[in-house]
Amino acid sequence: METIDKILRYETKLERQLYRAMSQLERVQRLRRGETVPGPLAVEVSEGA
Repeated sequence: METIDKILRYETKLERQLYRAMSQLERVQRLRRGETVPGPLAVEVSEGA
């Protein structure tokens, strides 16, 4: 079970890195085209009450 938990954590970390890189790429491409690009928006989601 511990191994599965580690794999899932690594997968989550890689997924976040991928989405962050894709977002940066999109921003750079839009800047190169001369489009107005708003600043990055960070949203933190947490569980609990």
